[in-house]
Amino acid sequence: MAGIAMMGTSRVCDAPLPGASGKRFRSEVEYRNMKHFFQYSHYLFVFAHPDDEIYTCAFIHQLVNDGMRVDILFVTSGDYQSADMTTVREEEARVSMRLLNVDLANVHFMRVPERQLLGQVSAVRERMYSLAMAIGPECI
Repeated sequence: MAGIAMMGTSRVCDAPLPGASGKRFRSEVEYRNMKHFFQYSHYLFVFAHPDDEIYTCAFIHQLVNDGMRVDILFVTSGDYQSADMTTVREEEARVSMRLLNVDLANVHFMRVPERQLLGQVSAVRERMYSLAMAIGPECI
């Protein structure tokens, strides 16, 4: 099961359990047995659109250079202003990933049109979940 990365902490923890009054851990034992953030071997980063990786590029680069597998999932292709921008924005993302040493086979584009995203939230969520399960990361 994938963990949810909690940026700014040295731990990875489960999201709050439904109906668990906001508790993040099922037990103290579970908390103590969690892996340190850098002990995973396969990470998945999910970004709304190309260029959002700028906020985590140093971290992604470090993981890749440390021999970890990193997959990147872009939900949209940055086509808000024009559908013609899809190709440009995706190529910019590929260039960025090459600079970070991310294998381009591990870069995934869902290509959800930005102007249609809000009308498809449930379908996009299901598709994201399916893609994440197919990719099989240890940490998201």
